Amino acid sequence: MITAEQVSELSSLKSTEFIASSEFETEYQQLTVDVALLLQELETKRLHSEPIDPTYAHGLGDLPVLSREEEQRCFKAMNFLKFQRDQLLRETKKTGVSQNRLQEFQRMEVDVRFIRDYLIYSNLRLVISLVKKYVGPKFAFDELYSEGIVTLMQAVEKFNYSKGFRFSTYAYRSISRCLYNLMLEAQTESTLYINEEEQFVDSVAQPDRTSTVGETWWQVKREQLANLVQQLDRREQLIVRARYALTPRGTIKTFQALANKLGISKERVRQLEQRALQKLQAMAGDVEIS
Repeated sequence: MITAEQVSELSSLKSTEFIASSEFETEYQQLTVDVALLLQELETKRLHSEPIDPTYAHGLGDLPVLSREEEQRCFKAMNFLKFQRDQLLRETKKTGVSQNRLQEFQRMEVDVRFIRDYLIYSNLRLVISLVKKYVGPKFAFDELYSEGIVTLMQAVEKFNYSKGFRFSTYAYRSISRCLYNLMLEAQTESTLYINEEEQFVDSVAQPDRTSTVGETWWQVKREQLANLVQQLDRREQLIVRARYALTPRGTIKTFQALANKLGISKERVRQLEQRALQKLQAMAGDVEIS
């Protein structure tokens, strides 16, 4: 029996994007048979697959690389199933939900997911081989592997098999571009961070040559303090300058902002600030700055 929730869920579903083909209508019956045969073949291969790496083994198994013909069959079948799903949804919205249609829809969903996952897992070797090239101090393998898998999943959905290209070539370019962009972003962020850090550490407000006597006295004190700050290590300098507005912009940075910039916890920033202030107090014994 169909529940009200199932009716509502099925009625609210929208059409799924797929690579259309005239064959879906002209060879409908034959493609239906072909899809059934392909699903049986894939299931047999899955049952006999061996993990390529126990660390990255998956529930579906780590499958061998598909040939050009196998890729074409899989993508045609997956898109044909999406086409059937789309037709079923249109009919359902016109004539209503039935038990048979609900079961048919669920079967299509399972079959589409199975072929899609098969295409993903059969290309895991490609992801791993590319990720290994980019692993370094800034990115661990797991992080890049995750990004590579997401890109691979997107590539499976977008690949136009009708153009006759190998999916592995398309996926290789997509994943390579993704990983390269990650490296580029990291390099850009690193450069920006270094430049800003240099500004914090090395930039000191210049004395105001037209200041009054009172302002000159304060300028001397600021210069004395700046000289003491320069005796701290670079991270302590950055924190003190940022926390007490000893920068040209004169803005105070929060603990959280500094923690994000330095890649440490807020508590660690507080500890470093306290340590820096203790050093300054000790050094100030020989210099009158208060």
